[in-house]
Amino acid sequence: MPLFTFEVFDGEGPISRCVRNLPDRKAALRYAKLLKTEMAHRQGVEITVRNAEGAVAAQIRSASQRATHESRRSGG
Repeated sequence: MPLFTFEVFDGEGPISRCVRNLPDRKAALRYAKLLKTEMAHRQGVEITVRNAEGAVAAQIRSASQRATHESRRSGG
């Protein structure tokens, strides 16, 4: 199974980093979405998924509460 590295950042810098053996990129994306859900209490979280070679396999950003609030107010 390939290795994937998950790096979690917020607006102030890195929060955590973990490495997992997962069967494929699809499983890595599911794990990243789970991390995003667990970090929902923090604003502006960004999760970067890297494959074994270090290339970015995916990047997931959660909107800050302010951005979500602004888009609702503007009708977007």
